[in-house]
Amino acid sequence: MQQQYKKMRAINIFAFLIDLKSIMQKTAELLISNPSEEVYLATLNLVAFAEINSLSEKRVIEKQAALHAVRCFFKHADIEILYHSTGKPYLNNGWHLSISHSYDWIVLLFSNNKKEVGIDIEKISNRVQGIKDKFLSDAEILDLAQAPAEKYTTYWCAKETVYKAFGVEGLVFGDEILIENFVYQPQGGTIQVQIKRPNVEKKYTLAYSIFNEYIITYTL
Repeated sequence: MQQQYKKMRAINIFAFLIDLKSIMQKTAELLISNPSEEVYLATLNLVAFAEINSLSEKRVIEKQAALHAVRCFFKHADIEILYHSTGKPYLNNGWHLSISHSYDWIVLLFSNNKKEVGIDIEKISNRVQGIKDKFLSDAEILDLAQAPAEKYTTYWCAKETVYKAFGVEGLVFGDEILIENFVYQPQGGTIQVQIKRPNVEKKYTLAYSIFNEYIITYTL
């Protein structure tokens, strides 16, 4: 009887682990959306991905998760992520790519014909307010007076997004990436961002949204 009980308990534990893995797989499912005709947005939970694949080192998790995401998106095992000399990623099938990760999540933006793509994700916190002098212009600091952490984080993400999209090293966040003030909406919206540097003026339209406790911004 005792032996039978142990056997049944072992079966129950095994069944629980199988069910747990199934739940994790659902949590680690690649979520794909098509926010505009030119871009696709993919989101993947890093914690679940690491658990399923028995990974523990942060950089390995992020690298493997990005590769898994692009191969799932294209349903092709030969897709590879390559990098320009500036560190900007692209794909060996000619598609353009941007990648960002923060704590539990990785996000990717794909485009077949839009070269300057950029995306950023950041967990909402007061950390960004502590470094505002390093990435905001004087006018932007005034715009953000009394603003919540969500809007500060959106400004940070927007500048990171444009930096990635532009793909040229050395852009000064506070002086050369400038955001038009906007009314922050909890449900998300769009932002106008301009690059101003000698002989270069360029405008970008970004989308922003709240995802769980994170802000995501990306080029449209």
